[in-house]
Amino acid sequence: VVHHGGIQTTAQVMLAGVPMVVVPFTHDQPDNAARCRRLGLGLSVPSARASVSRLSRALERVLDEPSFKEAAGRLRERVVGEGDGAERAADRLEVLGQA
Repeated sequence: VVHHGGIQTTAQVMLAGVPMVVVPFTHDQPDNAARCRRLGLGLSVPSARASVSRLSRALERVLDEPSFKEAAGRLRERVVGEGDGAERAADRLEVLGQA
C-alpha cells in the first residue's frame, strides 16, 4: 500500500498485514513513516523527493524483499491478538472502580 502516513491509514495497513510505502507530507506523518521504517514494515519517500522512479523503486523493493512482508505479518498477528482495545480498557477501568 502506498499512502500519506496518517495514523488511521497506517493502522489499517498494519491491520491488513501488508508492506507499505509512506509518502509523508505534514503533521504526524513523517514520524509515522519513520516508525514504520524502523519496524521493517516498509519504506518512506519524502513528499518533496517523490517521483515516479523513486516510488517505483520503493514499491518494487517492499514487494520483492520478503522481510517487509514477514514484518508486516508479524505485526498484524500482534495487533489482532490485542483484541478490542476500547473494550479491554473499559474492563480494566471497571476492575479499578471496584477496588
